[in-house]
Amino acid sequence: MADHPFTADDLVNMQYGTLPDGWRIAPFGDTRITDHSRWTVGKQCIVTDGEHYYSISWDVGATEYQETGYETYVMQVYPHEVTITEYRSKP
Repeated sequence: MADHPFTADDLVNMQYGTLPDGWRIAPFGDTRITDHSRWTVGKQCIVTDGEHYYSISWDVGATEYQETGYETYVMQVYPHEVTITEYRSKP
């Protein structure tokens, strides 16, 4: 049994932007590119039901001729706030 509440169909649908009922994209959890190779592009988003948070990661083909259907990885995560200092040149 999977250690997450999503069905296989839910995971496929999330790759196309359709979330299961009661779930939403977490703040700052928008889909982002995490890796890029010649054949695949790694993507990730963070979803929440307001209480639990999950990282959903998957690969898509890097060319229009690539097959789809790569494995989807799900991991329970938690929000951790980090302060970042940036240095910029004067205008």
